[in-house]
Amino acid sequence: MHTLIIDFIYGKISSQEDLGTDEQAMIRYSLEVVVNTFIKLLMVYIAFLLIGKSMEFLYILVCVVGLRSFSGGLHFESFSGCVGFTLLYFLGTLTLSNLLPTTDWLIYITCLIAFTITLLFAPVISPKRPKYPIKKIRRFKIVSLIFIIIYLGAYMVIGKHAFFEVTVWGLIIHIIQLFIGKGVNYHVEKKTIHNLQ
Repeated sequence: MHTLIIDFIYGKISSQEDLGTDEQAMIRYSLEVVVNTFIKLLMVYIAFLLIGKSMEFLYILVCVVGLRSFSGGLHFESFSGCVGFTLLYFLGTLTLSNLLPTTDWLIYITCLIAFTITLLFAPVISPKRPKYPIKKIRRFKIVSLIFIIIYLGAYMVIGKHAFFEVTVWGLIIHIIQLFIGKGVNYHVEKKTIHNLQ
């Protein structure tokens, strides 16, 4: 169903505009990201609604959208794989927050590690996405780092709050998937170069 929506919108845009190949690829990819993300998050929200955790969904969403949008991470070839990973990401965050206590040290160390990993590896961009200019890539990295600084600053000002007790675990999962995503992209690029030789 999501591909029908994408095809319909893309058909409307491309029929009204005279677009080059690069522009067509960028518009198509952007549509896929927007439509797939909306449908995927709606499905996860419904799952959280069914278990009575809609507020926790919103907490995780703020953290994920605020950080992953700019720092990227692990990407999947199929829509179902993407939905499955997102559901695991959200449910994993919720489960860890219910099982393990959040302490000041956990948040400080997590933010320090998140800052370091983001500085070294972000943004981790899907190989399917059209290439971004270096300037844009640097801007994504800077925004991601600023987000982590704001997150830590907000915790230092607000202190104990359900938002931080839940989202620190989302931040930990984010660090792990960012690291894995970088490794996967490295192997994909290496394989592509090897196949071209």
